[in-house]
Amino acid sequence: MTDENWKDFTKSVKKINKKPKVSKTYATSNKVRTSKIQEITLDEFGILFDKTISYTKKQAKKLRKRDVERTIDLHGQTTEQAFLTLKSFLIDASTSGVKCVIAICGKGMNEKFEFKGKIKQNIEHWLEGFKKSGIITNYITAERSLGGEGAYRIYIKSKLI
Repeated sequence: MTDENWKDFTKSVKKINKKPKVSKTYATSNKVRTSKIQEITLDEFGILFDKTISYTKKQAKKLRKRDVERTIDLHGQTTEQAFLTLKSFLIDASTSGVKCVIAICGKGMNEKFEFKGKIKQNIEHWLEGFKKSGIITNYITAERSLGGEGAYRIYIKSKLI
């Protein structure tokens, strides 16, 4: 086959469309063992963490491969409302067998970058608390297409039931 014949042949080739992935669903019980879920209040998250989240490129790439199964938007809520909403959302996701969620809090900055939103200031502290209590395993800043710096990709621990 000559180069010209090959070029003519490749022009007529069409890409094969991939079949959509079908995820398995599992029956879950609505009972939650309270021994595994510690009672968490907003007051417990008042301690500031000096920890900076850092991952190697390889670790971050591996974490981002998981499909996002649920999303929550915390815009327009007070700090306390956002905390309680996020807490119940994460517990519900865990009992439902969800592995990866997105929490959108927004950047909370104006055009002059003069202030940072209250939820954005607190969400990493809350997530650290949820991590310590065993509800989540990890969290990273979401990729740009899912909200970038104004959203977090949260990895849920296996079912709490």
